[in-house]
Amino acid sequence: MSAWLLRTTCCLGLLTALLGTPAQPVLLPTSRIAMTEDAGTASVARLADGRFLLIIGREHANDLEVYLSTTADLRASLNAFTLVDTWNESELRTAISDREFANYQNLNLVTQCDGSLFLVGTHLDLGTGRDWVDAHRVTAEGDNLVLTKAARRHLYCGYPSPGHDTSANRHCNLDAAGGVYVDPHGQLIVYGTEHDNDGPGGTVKMMEFRPTFPNPGCDSDLQKAFVELYDDSDFTDRGLMIDYPDTGKENHANFSSIEGFGDKVSALRYCIPFGWRYRLYEHSNYGGGYKQFGGRGSVNLHTLGFGDKGSSGRFIYVGN
Repeated sequence: MSAWLLRTTCCLGLLTALLGTPAQPVLLPTSRIAMTEDAGTASVARLADGRFLLIIGREHANDLEVYLSTTADLRASLNAFTLVDTWNESELRTAISDREFANYQNLNLVTQCDGSLFLVGTHLDLGTGRDWVDAHRVTAEGDNLVLTKAARRHLYCGYPSPGHDTSANRHCNLDAAGGVYVDPHGQLIVYGTEHDNDGPGGTVKMMEFRPTFPNPGCDSDLQKAFVELYDDSDFTDRGLMIDYPDTGKENHANFSSIEGFGDKVSALRYCIPFGWRYRLYEHSNYGGGYKQFGGRGSVNLHTLGFGDKGSSGRFIYVGN
């Protein structure tokens, strides 16, 4: 039999195909299809021929079961899935010299617009206390699933980043819950939550991790303007995103009150419309010297002699 994964298709209609409209979901019949008794993850994507690919992760996702639907209409019968392969983490290939297939608590199938398919997983490394998101390219050889690790990224769920998910400083835990979303502009967004409801008023805290330039139109629309501050040069370590509409929600006159960012800023990315600037000040309460940024760009502040000096900042209208 030829490879089942010839090409995938962008799945904007996947939710509608499965559940109806998001505002009015329709409950489909349920049916047991997995071999395992301890399924921990379930990932679904539509293939170019209309069928559905379903990957079930057993406990810790170290073993995967691969299913194909026999119909393009799952509403007709949820029994219409055929097991085509089982996969073990020992089969992982890599393109980045990293052969670790983690104990993923969440796995999501994501279709790139060129038809490439990726399996994106989130997890917490219990040894280091670091949260990670990994991307594996999905291909097939005959009926056999092939996963090739293509990328990994350390995400920061809190500051300081503790080794235990029970810390009050942690806003998410990628061993608790994680997920991905492709926005209408084709940008990948990652979400994570915590295990417990220890947020304000018993809420469940969460975090959103966005692309480098997350707001299309940010250089023409003030409401989409942003500045992202980084702890280390070359846009590494922690980041602090400042969206223009949210500037009044935290004390930007004193970065020390925002995750300890005072005298920490070493790099920044920015996207600001014409007539506006962002001023990064040396001292709290907009005091001391400052550097000013406008338009769209990125800069290592040490090259300007301003590394580890920013302690407050604000958007300024300078006129036409």
